[in-house]
Amino acid sequence: MTTRLSNSAQGGNAGSPISGNAVIRPLQTSEALLASALDTIDLCVAILIGPELRYLHTNQAYRQLAPTEDMLGRQLREVFADVVSNGVEAGMQEVLKTGKPWHIAQFSMPVPDDADAVWVGRVERLPLQPEFPAAITVWMQNVTRSVQTEMALRQDVALMRAISETSTDVMFAKDCHGRMRFANPAALELIGKPLDRVLGRTDAEFLEDQFAAQSVMNNDRRVMDSNMAEEVEEEVPLPDGTKRVWLSQKRPYHDESGRVTGLLGISRDITERKQAEAKLQEAHDTLQGVLNSISDGLAILDRNWCYTYLSETGAKMLGIKAEDLLGKCLWNLYPHAGNSLFGRECRRAMNTGVATHFEEYYPEPLNMWVECHCYPSPAGLSVYFRDVTDRRRAQDAAAESERRINALLEASPVGLAYSAPGGKVLVMNSEAQRIWGNPPMPERIDDYAQWKGWFADDSARLGEPVGPHEWPTARALAGETVIDEVLEIEPFDPPGTRRTIMFRSAPIHGVDGAVTGAVTAQMDITEQVSIRTAVAEADRRIRQLANTIPQLAWMANADGYIHWYNERWYAYTGTTPAEMEGWGWQSVHDPVGLPKVIELWTHSIATGIRFEMTFPLRGHDGVYRPFYTLVEPLRDASGTVVQWFGTNTDVSALQKTQEELQEANRRKDEFLAMLAHELRNPLAPISTAAQLLRLKADDPKRVALSCEIIGRQVHHMTELIDDLLDVSRVTRGLIELDKQPVDIKSVIGNAVEQTRPLIESREHTLSIQLGSLHATVLGDPVRLVQVISNVMNNAAKYTSQGGGLP
Repeated sequence: MTTRLSNSAQGGNAGSPISGNAVIRPLQTSEALLASALDTIDLCVAILIGPELRYLHTNQAYRQLAPTEDMLGRQLREVFADVVSNGVEAGMQEVLKTGKPWHIAQFSMPVPDDADAVWVGRVERLPLQPEFPAAITVWMQNVTRSVQTEMALRQDVALMRAISETSTDVMFAKDCHGRMRFANPAALELIGKPLDRVLGRTDAEFLEDQFAAQSVMNNDRRVMDSNMAEEVEEEVPLPDGTKRVWLSQKRPYHDESGRVTGLLGISRDITERKQAEAKLQEAHDTLQGVLNSISDGLAILDRNWCYTYLSETGAKMLGIKAEDLLGKCLWNLYPHAGNSLFGRECRRAMNTGVATHFEEYYPEPLNMWVECHCYPSPAGLSVYFRDVTDRRRAQDAAAESERRINALLEASPVGLAYSAPGGKVLVMNSEAQRIWGNPPMPERIDDYAQWKGWFADDSARLGEPVGPHEWPTARALAGETVIDEVLEIEPFDPPGTRRTIMFRSAPIHGVDGAVTGAVTAQMDITEQVSIRTAVAEADRRIRQLANTIPQLAWMANADGYIHWYNERWYAYTGTTPAEMEGWGWQSVHDPVGLPKVIELWTHSIATGIRFEMTFPLRGHDGVYRPFYTLVEPLRDASGTVVQWFGTNTDVSALQKTQEELQEANRRKDEFLAMLAHELRNPLAPISTAAQLLRLKADDPKRVALSCEIIGRQVHHMTELIDDLLDVSRVTRGLIELDKQPVDIKSVIGNAVEQTRPLIESREHTLSIQLGSLHATVLGDPVRLVQVISNVMNNAAKYTSQGGGLP
């Protein structure tokens, strides 16, 4: 028996021997149509028969893959010599023998346009007509694109992971109910709980401070409800209770339909912004691996749109039986298909004769995305279709990942850049471009020479220029992780200006451990450095000023802990900084008054009011001296006390002066009282003498005596008045006695002369007994007269009228 395959079906292989003198019979019309359909698809198909594995049929795609198109009737090993050594021939014979299909996993096989092409295949037994031996069908598919897509997704995951590992900012993602979907290490450190106790929970469930948790949740709800990004300040304490204020940038994210499905957030600790120790945010990793399982189907329709063939793989994909479709019209089976993309593209391919390619989602009961290739031919239409649901999901995940990465990069207040292994900068967010003033994008590390920078840390290289290979990105591409490198840079725009930048850079490693790129974070700390410098200079000036004032001066924290004294304090007290640390100041206070000082100081700390008090302090000589102490609170912009500044002023000299003035005033009052009393004494004899002169004006002896009395008493009054005029001596206690030899009898006579008018007015009798001897004393005659006359005046005053006792 002889058979022959037609030229149209075998593309030039007609007439090739199969075995002996047998040739393949001409194909029936349906077989020819099937062969023509197989030639239109990009799936490689071959049919081999018999244990010798001779080629019975190959489609166009398979022939392009093989080293020769002359395959019909030849053995597999004659076309591909290595099938014996690599076990392919043995595997196919096993399929012939057992009838069990053989699924070939991914394998590499170069093709003319792609030396690294990746393939998957399937071999299954295909019984023909009884006169033919058993045959096998070989199906091979090029999955290079799917593998490359998976690799790209892996690189995206690596990029996200690297960004996360270099970030110091708190990063999180929540679903539309406020449940945590992602939290980076910085966020977990803030929360104080491991990841498994955070994921799937709300802030109220994992934050200790419920008030702070509710505030955060309210802000999240507002952002998602308004569908607008927001920047808010939130107070969230650390696990130890330390209050921290965070600047949070929150923005909603959406699904394909634009519906808000959650929230992305980045928070930065701004409580100690002046210290400006920025850490790079860690990008959250929400990507999942995508399994790319591809199923293939083939349907053939004639010019009347009737099914003439449906592969078993296609039937299983569609959930039907092939025999239920054969011979039936597409439009009768699926009337709704005419209005679908599938129906429109099939009609267009049939009407124009041009192949079409499209993808369409099929809802219930399939719930899958299907990729279709429609190839028209004179016999009808061949429709090759495959399940690409996994790929579409992977693409959607990649698009969502890219949207999240872009949103994250733009939301980050840190400059971020991603570089390829050779140094080419591939991505630079807007903050990084602002820092550098719209810089050029270098192609390689040597191009970094156009970036101007100088070392700005405390190392020995301070002020030296940064070389191309010394930039943090270049070091990361060499495998180094750079943490908090501080450099001073000159932006490209405006030129001539300087900025201080803190860098963090980390390498990205591939699955083989090789560096596949680097992520660099840049924090602009110019303002913080300037403020820190200004604060340090102001503090230095304050301390210098405090060392020049004559008072003892000191500064304390808000809680009253004294952390600095000026030099005069140590000079006066004779103490050391170690002795005065903290509450050591109590050692130089008077123990008696110390409790009151502590009471008032504690009250000032609690209320924030100024402290004012005078109390003694012990000097280095052990002597306590009084000090007037004034302590004023220093407040921040919000009015909170952040520090206390106190001075102690030595008032011992002032107190001594006040005491001296009080003593002088007392002496003056005593003197004036005494003088007023003494001035009255001479007036009585003068008045008496004046009366005698009026009565006895013609008695020369009496006139002479009266004039003598008046003269003596006037002289005495003159001396008293001189003392009165010299009040300054009185107030200073400087009145001096005019000591001289004085006849005591004359002193007594003068005193009696001053007091006689009072004695006589009181009707008293005065007896004077003076010895005959001359008596002289050393004294002030005026003061002696005052003393004796005062004694006699007091005797007359306190003796009753007429001389009896009171």
